[in-house]
Amino acid sequence: MNKKDIKSILIEYVIEATFLDKISSKNIDLDKSLLDTGILDSYGIIELTEYIESKWDFVIPEEEFILENFGSVNKMTTYIYSKLSSEIF
Repeated sequence: MNKKDIKSILIEYVIEATFLDKISSKNIDLDKSLLDTGILDSYGIIELTEYIESKWDFVIPEEEFILENFGSVNKMTTYIYSKLSSEIF
């Protein structure tokens, strides 16, 4: 799976998980925090984390649940891609 596929899956999940009207892939800033922009609340972030673990079948260690990995859709994409890539080898 490539980064583009991962990003698309994350965006689709976020759109379905939010209760905001008029949210689409075109108005989600991929470099900003979903929490800071109000797209997801803290509970939504927890649900997103559980979705990631379930979808890609890995556990996110507590020490890796940091802004550098989860601060935006692009950061999450990179994190997931690196986790999946490390499992291949």
